Amino acid sequence: MDFDAFERTIFQNWGNHYHCPTENLNQPGTEWIPIERWDGKELVRFRYVHRRTFLEFDPHLAGYLKSASAGRPAGTALRADDLAPIDGWKVIARDSTLYHYLYAADLPAIQPLAPLELRQLTAQDAGLMQALHAANPPAEVEAGCVEVDDDLAFGCLADGQLAAAASAFDYIGFMDVGVLTHPDYRKRGLGRAAVRALCAGLVERGSLPQYRCDAANIASVNLARSLNFRLYVTEEELMVRAA
Repeated sequence: MDFDAFERTIFQNWGNHYHCPTENLNQPGTEWIPIERWDGKELVRFRYVHRRTFLEFDPHLAGYLKSASAGRPAGTALRADDLAPIDGWKVIARDSTLYHYLYAADLPAIQPLAPLELRQLTAQDAGLMQALHAANPPAEVEAGCVEVDDDLAFGCLADGQLAAAASAFDYIGFMDVGVLTHPDYRKRGLGRAAVRALCAGLVERGSLPQYRCDAANIASVNLARSLNFRLYVTEEELMVRAA
């Protein structure tokens, strides 16, 4: 896959996800998408894909959103910062997620890890993965989404346990990468090594690796950059209180 095909695949997958013609992503604008399963949850999510915004929201917030974005010219790609404060509306939480993609030719060469073992994980390693989960805070386990029964998984083993692991599963046409490191083995580059090995395996299969992370998680952002992932999509999610 050359670089042009790499970028086309990114935008085609996102366009297909939103039933939006790929060529429309080149044009500024906002797609308004009420999410019925969010009814009453008071959530708003902005996804910025190329020059277009996909605005997903709790249906009962439609009136607030229209009021808060009033006065914008037609064809505006709305951003979260464009929502003017209005009576009865308060943002109580705001998170930003970065979506990175790996062009195969950019993947750095593997670095030796001896005497640690770096290998693909199988169902036989479920106990090791369970122990790794138990060693980490539940919130980090949930955010990492690392499992031996995902489509592909790799791990670094040290002292008879998983020091770090990475796995990937299909997400809107990409292979979404997660990573989790044992607290006793952090800051040694083991999470990076596991992700690098996983990505090499994904590329060999002809898959396109995607790395999502919280923009505030500097260590995770730096890991993506160290492996030459490229940022293409940004997401902002708001939790609000509306009268």
